[in-house]
Amino acid sequence: MEKWVIRKAFEDYLPESVVWRQKEQFSDGVGYSWIDTLKEVVGREVSDEQLANARFRFPVQTPTSKEEYYYRGIFESHFPSEAAALCVPSVPSVA
Repeated sequence: MEKWVIRKAFEDYLPESVVWRQKEQFSDGVGYSWIDTLKEVVGREVSDEQLANARFRFPVQTPTSKEEYYYRGIFESHFPSEAAALCVPSVPSVA
């Protein structure tokens, strides 16, 4: 229902094809080339050795994939405490 309200509010400002388009899964909406680029960046930035030793760098909620490791490094640079690490879930890849 709330999406209908938002769509209705913007109906006079955006093309009908945009306002009423079908909802897409995130990866579909941004395009697969973006996902391929993300995989490439993560593969370049996180080595097999780093992932193998992830438990030493991230002893709390240890990342289990290169993608998790990459995002966790970004998160830790902003929220370096162990308490913050406890709120980091392990979720399936977005890529």
